[in-house]
Amino acid sequence: MKRVLILVYISLVLLSSIQSKDSKEWRKFKKEFLAKINNENVNICKSAIKDLEPYETLAAAKLAILFFKRKEYDIYELAYPLLRKFNKSEKIGLWILKKGMPHIRDPLAKAYVINSLGAYKFESIANALEKFLIKSKRVELIIPFMETLGELHFESSIPVLIKKRSSSFYKVHYGFRKTLFETLFKYETKEVVTFFIKVLFENEGIIADQITQYLTSITGATKGSSKKWKEWLAANKDKFQLKKITKESREAILGRSWKNDTEITYHDIPINGKRVVFVIDTSGSMNTKAGSDVTRMAQAKEELKFAVMQLSKDFMYEIIDFSGSGRPWFKRLIKSHKNSFKLFSNKLRKLTANGGTNSYDALSKAFETSLTTEVIFFLSDGAPSVGEFIRKDDILREIRLLNRFRKITIHTISFARKPKNRNADKKDDKKEVFMEALAHQNDGQHKYK
Repeated sequence: MKRVLILVYISLVLLSSIQSKDSKEWRKFKKEFLAKINNENVNICKSAIKDLEPYETLAAAKLAILFFKRKEYDIYELAYPLLRKFNKSEKIGLWILKKGMPHIRDPLAKAYVINSLGAYKFESIANALEKFLIKSKRVELIIPFMETLGELHFESSIPVLIKKRSSSFYKVHYGFRKTLFETLFKYETKEVVTFFIKVLFENEGIIADQITQYLTSITGATKGSSKKWKEWLAANKDKFQLKKITKESREAILGRSWKNDTEITYHDIPINGKRVVFVIDTSGSMNTKAGSDVTRMAQAKEELKFAVMQLSKDFMYEIIDFSGSGRPWFKRLIKSHKNSFKLFSNKLRKLTANGGTNSYDALSKAFETSLTTEVIFFLSDGAPSVGEFIRKDDILREIRLLNRFRKITIHTISFARKPKNRNADKKDDKKEVFMEALAHQNDGQHKYK
């Protein structure tokens, strides 16, 4: 017995020394880590991310949260996958949500932290997220809460998501409504099918197209109008079977890549949205001949006029022309009708080309037009040359931040020949890289004219 007690005592002493050693090493690591993360040099701060990668403890997760207290987008991007790698621990996930996230001030950083929880496949975390979603009053929080519930994909979240239709943001904030529906598109249940048929009548543009595509894919029926879908549901409520939505169909629904024969176009891109902002370059280079005796400016004006003439009464639109700065024509979305077309025609007739190319100012003003904007068409023939942001990467970063909670589709049209052999050092090719990247990161299409 005495020998056993001696062995136990020795084991406890050894364990104590190991823990003490680990504690000392951790304290040293933590001190060095905090010095790096608080360093003004961004690259030194970034190196701390790699230092933390081998650790998978709650203490390490608490340090990882600190990256989101720095107001730097690049840091958020790198730290986001780090926060997701603790996903084997339910305890860590709950701590991130209940203790870590509330102390983050920047809405964008909060969104990254909330979205990281999509990797934690625990029902307790989904339930906690649902409670946060119910209580949240800020759209910058509501949107990532809905996105994360969609990634976790517990069917118990469906009723909570459906109830967000009663939110004050539902009718006035396109990004909110689009997130709600795209989250529900991930579920294949009769509850969701019934909900979509119920609300189809109150939606239009891109979202109405997405709902119709979802209903057709999951039921196999093709009904078109809201009234016909309601009639179909009444006749098949208790007997319809759900079909599996293929990966291709789901990508088409979320990517807005499908179209029908009735759609109108602008530079061969379907105008799917009903709340549209046209942004047109009027810099000096638009006086360049586009072919024969027609200038790029004249051709752009003709294309814009043709597109606006096609818009039916259920469309609303704004025009922004830009050179050294962006110039909104109406400072709001206006309804498409005869009187507005006369006003549009008068302004279009007086439009001339001169000055530099302030792409960022024009795009940022497009975002200011209305919270209901669905689509921006951005036409330009030159690389950004003036303004607050000129470098391609800077403008792309700023537009991504502006669009994080807005979810606006941005299509781009390049008024220049498509380069045969791209050279990243050439000015024209840099412009095309920018235009293509702008469309790609905002779910849009890019066309050469």
